Amino acid sequence: MNHLFLAIWEGIIEHRRALLKLAAWAVGLVLLLQVAFYFASSSPVLCQSCHIMKPFVDMWRNSSHKNVACVSCHSEYRFLLSQTYLKYALGFYTTQLRAEVPDERCLKCHERQNLDTDKVFLKEIHFSHQGHMGEMRLGKRLHCTSCHSGLVMGEGKDATHVGVDEAVCFTCHFKGAEQGQAVTGCLVCHGPPKVVVTHQGFEFDHGTYLQRGVRCATCHTEVTRGDANVPPERCSACHISRAESLKDSERIHEIHLKDHAIDCKRCHNRMEHGKFSMATALGERCENCHKPEHTAQEQMYIGIGGRGVPDMPSTMFLARVACDSCHAEPGSDPKAGAEKLRTSCVHCHGRGYDRMVDDWIRELGQLRGLVEQAVAQAEARARALGARGKRWLSGLEAARHNLQFIAAGRGEHNVRYAVELLRFSLEQARQVPGVEVPTPVTLATASGYCRVCHSVAHLSEPLSFGGLTYDHTRHLSAGIACETCHSVEEHGKTTIQAAQCMACHHSPAQSQPCGRCHEAQQRLAAGELIGTGFRGAPDPMAAAGVECTGCHDLNRREPLVTSVQKACVACHESGYDQMLVEWINEDQARLQELAVLLARAKAGKAAASEVAEAELLYNGLLKAKGVHNMDLASKAAARARSLLAPALKGSH
Repeated sequence: MNHLFLAIWEGIIEHRRALLKLAAWAVGLVLLLQVAFYFASSSPVLCQSCHIMKPFVDMWRNSSHKNVACVSCHSEYRFLLSQTYLKYALGFYTTQLRAEVPDERCLKCHERQNLDTDKVFLKEIHFSHQGHMGEMRLGKRLHCTSCHSGLVMGEGKDATHVGVDEAVCFTCHFKGAEQGQAVTGCLVCHGPPKVVVTHQGFEFDHGTYLQRGVRCATCHTEVTRGDANVPPERCSACHISRAESLKDSERIHEIHLKDHAIDCKRCHNRMEHGKFSMATALGERCENCHKPEHTAQEQMYIGIGGRGVPDMPSTMFLARVACDSCHAEPGSDPKAGAEKLRTSCVHCHGRGYDRMVDDWIRELGQLRGLVEQAVAQAEARARALGARGKRWLSGLEAARHNLQFIAAGRGEHNVRYAVELLRFSLEQARQVPGVEVPTPVTLATASGYCRVCHSVAHLSEPLSFGGLTYDHTRHLSAGIACETCHSVEEHGKTTIQAAQCMACHHSPAQSQPCGRCHEAQQRLAAGELIGTGFRGAPDPMAAAGVECTGCHDLNRREPLVTSVQKACVACHESGYDQMLVEWINEDQARLQELAVLLARAKAGKAAASEVAEAELLYNGLLKAKGVHNMDLASKAAARARSLLAPALKGSH
């Protein structure tokens, strides 16, 4: 073997001149072919000379880049000795063609454009290139080819090259979102719709619904088709086996999206976006076959059709409660229909709600009669004033329309909307001079409609609020409207804060004594534990005639304890402020001890009467705050311990 290599080496040395000339000619020929190929490759004719490239060239000819040479983007194909052509020459190529186009190649031409400018895309969607390329999106770095994925298949002019397939947008915006929603939210792309749309014969203004916080998914129940998932078998189209890596989504995107700029649709299933299914809160569309007979009721339920008031959907409509959920089949016995209506109220809401429908009908009927009287007076006055009265005619026409609409649409289908329409109508009538009709409480304020459901009799029941007993009737009689304390938009939600209560109750204009709200604390200071019959000596401060305001600053802007500590030092001396803290700690320790003893006594065999009396004392101390009379609080606690002692001895 050594003799063979030696002979070859001697041959090379002997014929080195000839071999160098041959190598020079070969290199020169390759360079000549490369130069020729370099210029020839700028023509698509060379690309389509390979039969598998013809569809791609046809797409390129239909695209916006048809005047840009293929190699301007795919510059690696200009070199004859590249990996691509070597594989082709050796027969190692695949028909699953894919090319990577780095962002730098796109920006060589497009850097002269202002990519910050919003572009109108699809149906007036404002798109920003910088917003997608300049920032991480859902934790992923996008490239030009993430959206401009190169190939949009189709026939003829529908096929294009470097086009944007909207399915890629939907993959990012909808994959993983809840039904009817987008990951980024609907308004990011669509914005508040400005046009009035028609759906099932009704006109909708999206703006008024969005202002009320109605979610898009309330009506647009199905906006996507397809799941945009990645089937495991799709990986095998490129890889032999990568099943163990499928769960590592972050690493997969790092390799495929960031490192190799593979377009999303190559792996993900296709997803579509549109109005595939809309809410059918009104139930079956009978008018598809029959003459429409309930249009006014439907409009009232949806919250449209009136004048002078924004659209206001019923909460039942927003909850997608269909008409037949409450109403019996058309043509059925009226008594059976009324029975089903009231039964459905109880079924969903509970006992007592069956009577609420009757309250709505009665209250709205009375209000409509009063407003009808006012509008009739106003119309007569306007006609009597002749030319001077014309200025009020349009408002009165809207008021008359609302009255007729409420009668036909049955205001009980949307109580709040009906009340707002009546309020607007009454305001129009009262603008005409000489109209004298009293304004009922229900129409006096924006929250007056609460009275339609919540009668004064119901509100007279005392409630516990903030550790105090609250009386609705007293506050309503003082002219305080419901919206002062409650949200009109979020039904039943209490929005008032303690500071707002005190702004009224602790104001100089408030003549009510402190005991009106803080009776338990005041009576403990006077020597009585409220609700227990347990009495003793009054607190020394109360006995000396010190009022509540002697310790409590009603205009304080600091914590309660800090404020009272200042009052202690102001009257006594330094050190009394710390004494207050010691009293508070002692009182809390006393209450904790009693709570434990009560729990143990209830678990044992204690006499029910003794436990009940001890618990009464405990609750009284808890409410009255023992610091208002430390001596009486200590004696009351001792009494509670003595009552529980027999049971506690038996439990050991």
